[in-house]
Amino acid sequence: MQLKDFIALLSETAVKNEYRFENLRERIPLGVYTAGEIATAHREEKPERYHFLIATGDDRRAFVFQLLLSLACFYDENEASFLILSPHSEYAPLLELSSADFSVPYIRTKEDFDLALSTISSLSVMRKLKSGYPRLIVACDGLEEVQGLKFDDVTDPYLQVLDAVGAIRAEVIAAVDLTASKFCSFPGAVAGIGNCVVSTKADGKADVTQVGADSSLGVPRQMEYPFLHDFALAVRELNETIKGEDK
Repeated sequence: MQLKDFIALLSETAVKNEYRFENLRERIPLGVYTAGEIATAHREEKPERYHFLIATGDDRRAFVFQLLLSLACFYDENEASFLILSPHSEYAPLLELSSADFSVPYIRTKEDFDLALSTISSLSVMRKLKSGYPRLIVACDGLEEVQGLKFDDVTDPYLQVLDAVGAIRAEVIAAVDLTASKFCSFPGAVAGIGNCVVSTKADGKADVTQVGADSSLGVPRQMEYPFLHDFALAVRELNETIKGEDK
């Protein structure tokens, strides 16, 4: 599946049924299930606090990158703010996207990470005061690799991000190797009730597993998502598409 095809599918949904599109947008569209249904990250539409999505597997970074590109197409520039926390430079092309507000600080040290947490806390206060962007989307990848961070489990830095977000309405997306976690047998305990774990496979395939009311995992469902081989090229192509639509 190509990114433009997935965006076109959601755009078609928006034209046919605005309520259905808003419903999908609130629950974060991920890809398309084998049966043709659009896969979403969450069950409920309007959470009282943050949503948490965990992406794992070898292609988790490619999955998160394309998800951020997709989400950037679903919001006007004044509707959502994107904050990317990672020591990996692959996310830098997102700064070139012309249609969204992306901040991509390079998290190399504990001091960088602590400053990022402070920034998130400040954004949380702004949201409580009904100022700033209506929607905050925070994506994290490779935080367990940051120099100087001490933790008991690879998931700890991501849980610190959740603590900094607090009780505001936000999307938190984490790309983490759950096989290295003590929660590898109980990922639902980390993802949280009503959220999901996306286990990436090869060539744009992934299993989506929802977390039940007792924190247990449901039956995995296979989906297809837009798989990107070149992140920078994907951003350039999306910018060209947006430029063409504005003419």
